[in-house]
Amino acid sequence: MRGSCYIISWLFLIFILENLVEAQLPAPRLDSIFPMGGEVGESVDITLKGADLTDEGQLFFNVPGITSEPLGKGVFKVNVAEVVSSGSYDLRFGGKDGTTSPISFTVSNREEKIAPKEATDKAKAVLLADNVVMNGMMEQGKAHYYKILVKNGGRYFIDCFAERIDSRADALLVLTDSSGIEVTRSRESIGGDPLIGFTSTSEGEYFLRVSDFLARGGAGYNYRIQLRQGPQIDFVLPLSAQPGKTQSFQIFGKNLPDGVPSGENGLERIEVNIDVPTEMERRKTMPMKPSGAGVKGFHYALGEGNNISNSVFIAQSNFPPVIDGGSNSSPEDAQEIPFPSELSGRFYPDKKSWFSFNVEKDKEYVIEIIAHRLVSYCDPSIVVEKVIGDAEGKEKVSIIGKADDQEANVGGRRYPTNSRDPIYRFKADIDCKVRVAVSDNFATKAPFRMIIREPRPDFDLLVSASAPAGDNNKGKKIVREGIAIRRGQVGNLDVYVLRRDGFDGEIELQAQGFPESFKVKTTKLEKGKNHCSLSFYNKEDAPAWVGKVKIVGEADVQGTKIQKEAESLTVNWSVNDADQERVISRTSSGITVASIEEQTPMKVVPAEDKIWESSLGGNLEIPIKFITTSEIKDKVTIVPVNFPGMGKAPQIQVDKGKTKESHKLIIPLLNNKDNNKYQEGTHQFVLRASTKLGYRRDLQVFQIAEEQKKNATKILEEAKKTLGTLKKEFESARKSLNEAKSSSAETEEEKKKKITDAESKVGPAEESFKEAEKKLKEAEEKNKSADQKLKQATDRSKPKDVQFVSYSEPVTVKIEACPIRLKDSKSPVELGKGLKSKVVVNFDRLYGFADSVSLSAKLPDGTKGVKVAEASANKDQSVIDLPIEITADANLGSIQLELIAKLKFNGIDLQTKGNVSIKITEPPAAPEEPPAAPEEPPAAPEEPPAAPEEPPAAPEEPLATN
Repeated sequence: MRGSCYIISWLFLIFILENLVEAQLPAPRLDSIFPMGGEVGESVDITLKGADLTDEGQLFFNVPGITSEPLGKGVFKVNVAEVVSSGSYDLRFGGKDGTTSPISFTVSNREEKIAPKEATDKAKAVLLADNVVMNGMMEQGKAHYYKILVKNGGRYFIDCFAERIDSRADALLVLTDSSGIEVTRSRESIGGDPLIGFTSTSEGEYFLRVSDFLARGGAGYNYRIQLRQGPQIDFVLPLSAQPGKTQSFQIFGKNLPDGVPSGENGLERIEVNIDVPTEMERRKTMPMKPSGAGVKGFHYALGEGNNISNSVFIAQSNFPPVIDGGSNSSPEDAQEIPFPSELSGRFYPDKKSWFSFNVEKDKEYVIEIIAHRLVSYCDPSIVVEKVIGDAEGKEKVSIIGKADDQEANVGGRRYPTNSRDPIYRFKADIDCKVRVAVSDNFATKAPFRMIIREPRPDFDLLVSASAPAGDNNKGKKIVREGIAIRRGQVGNLDVYVLRRDGFDGEIELQAQGFPESFKVKTTKLEKGKNHCSLSFYNKEDAPAWVGKVKIVGEADVQGTKIQKEAESLTVNWSVNDADQERVISRTSSGITVASIEEQTPMKVVPAEDKIWESSLGGNLEIPIKFITTSEIKDKVTIVPVNFPGMGKAPQIQVDKGKTKESHKLIIPLLNNKDNNKYQEGTHQFVLRASTKLGYRRDLQVFQIAEEQKKNATKILEEAKKTLGTLKKEFESARKSLNEAKSSSAETEEEKKKKITDAESKVGPAEESFKEAEKKLKEAEEKNKSADQKLKQATDRSKPKDVQFVSYSEPVTVKIEACPIRLKDSKSPVELGKGLKSKVVVNFDRLYGFADSVSLSAKLPDGTKGVKVAEASANKDQSVIDLPIEITADANLGSIQLELIAKLKFNGIDLQTKGNVSIKITEPPAAPEEPPAAPEEPPAAPEEPPAAPEEPPAAPEEPLATN
């Protein structure tokens, strides 16, 4: 609904639109098409309005039965096959300058016409027949007038489509009878669109006035209007169905075939059995909000031909259907419903509807309301009570909880995913009955779905083009996006996840459909995260290309692999100030990406193509350089993005005059500040550089045109020079011929020979001269064409200040857990029992770490007789002697010690582990002892030896001495 905060004067709005978009790199933008649809089995010429929509582009539709061919000047012939069913489809434009966000193209089974210019004159009111859809474009300050031929007592419906087809118009319908008396008016009956239903009281002409509520107009303020006399379906109960089953439905509306009064404001009711299809589709009767992603169902209409009713969307359900009985406005009259189930009902103004179901102790339950996501203008709330009966049969009632809006918004102001629909989860603490009161704070009669189930962890994915540069002016400026990825440029798609029932697991993303010229980064949406960017690099020599891609996410949900294709998101129109004008966004099918043949004007890359390494507590130091084809007009801000575990991103700013120098990005890997949660391992991130550029569009085209002009000028000058030379030769040959003819000095025979020789030279000279004249003319034409092309290229490539954001290719980093690396010993250290010894542990210091290291060891469970003390290495030491004692009761053999090294690196406590093997052996043998002493002395001899008979004779003389 249009709130009062959005009502601004059309003059102010015009000012906003004229000053809307800050200059940025060009990308196609499709703002509107006219007419907005076509008839089944027919062709229609539509005109595109927007920016940078080149003639040689093509249109992409999300169904194969709609095709197109360009007619030039933004006009396309659209062909709708007979097999295409009525409804709104997505149309995108893609050309040499990029591709656009989608806009709705509506298919009908009626004749399509365009409101003529005279429709603004009430005296020339245009006939609105019941077999026609009229396409109109509102004009500022003016209304369109139609006349309707009615029969007395006839029941008629006038349905106006604006918001439902991405129009900016806030349409207002006013119906008067032939005397000018107002019969009825409507502004917001189906979402933001009007619907008039009336019964004529006389036969003749009625007049319909169609206008914008704020008297705005122009391109984008389009509408489609049709008159019907067939059935009108207001709503269907149940609102959902299980696929592949035949199900009974109650249809409420007006002019229903064989309808009976329903008891409410002239509504009729019928019951029908419908074979619910197995294959479900996205809603195409009106846009789906981002909060409604993942909802599928089928479409149903009554009747056929011109008497066919409006189409309603019935959602897919996984639970048995239940219908609100209606007589449950008090707790005592609460309608009992089975568990699990899905109930369909309607709100009653200023009243609550009560329902009850039984719960079991220790089981978890979820109560979810879907209403705001269906019709937008409602605000449901629920109250959950526990009812326990005592021995006397009295009930004891207590409130378990209440729920209102879902505030979680992962898409921000651009793609809001919050909703007014409540969801409540609880765990039963006792076997009992639970009562639920459902009401609408806005006091509407809107329909609602209430699902009662067990928790079911799940997710849905959304994807969009990244917001253009210049977007998000303090959260207020929202610019409708296009995608144009230049050669050498990194593009990004924003991926969002809607997590259901507590699922917070990791989701692996894959991009499908990109050509080989793109390098697409494999991305994981981290555990608990709701948004990430999926980047892709367009190669330096990439050819022009535009095509559809899709993003698929896979996750393990409670042991089961689940795959989901992302629904794309788009902003319906640009908004300069979201505080003054509401932001409308919707889901769509698929997304298109374009590669264009232009070099990116600036990029920032690491100085080397390698893996950059550091450890927790250290610094990643990455030298960077600039590559640019445009003048940098302001400082360049460089920030790492999508770095796993990074809280607050560091940034550097480079002055515009220093971009030819090398600069260094330093990322402190500190988990004690900025909410960082870095982890060891190999990771990737990208560099984002933003600045103001003097951008020259299609600079390569200008350079080629400039070179072609130089070549054309050179050829022209050569042609002129050649012509001058040949002209002289031709004139010389003719002069010689004339002289030969007038000569009288020679004989007739000599004169004849001289004339013949001269004539033989005149002919070729004349032929060469004429050929040179022809080539000169061709050179002049080519030079003139080169002049025109150069002028066009010069005008197109005139420098223009733009805000530019550039992303680098993925940068790979390796983070170690610790800035030291323990060295493994090659063989076990042998230690004997009963000894004190030491184990020498060597380690490498990395990444500039120089402080002390403490070392301890953990023994295997059950180890005995081994004692290891702690040790440490002082600053700059790389060896630790680890004391170890082996007691006598230690077991022999090898054991492995787990080494634990601890340290502080820039205030961060870190540790790393290693292993060392020891072999426990017997103690070494003691040294050998001397021989033992004899037990008894040796026995004495029996007799002394006999004395000699005579002493020896004395020498005769003494010995001589020196």
